[in-house]
Amino acid sequence: MLALCEEIHHTLMEFDFPDALTHGLRHKTDIASQLIDKTRSDIVSVLAADRIEKVVKNIG
Repeated sequence: MLALCEEIHHTLMEFDFPDALTHGLRHKTDIASQLIDKTRSDIVSVLAADRIEKVVKNIG
């Protein structure tokens, strides 16, 4: 799902028209970019925590 969001975002970034024509598209794609980065960061954090939990369970 994250890859799909990134693909849509990259496609939207290709629209290089004045803001008056796109009605704030640039601002919306900036927000989408921030959300995608935050989501990617959250996924990495969850995966890292899961790996740490598995290692700790194997040690004990």
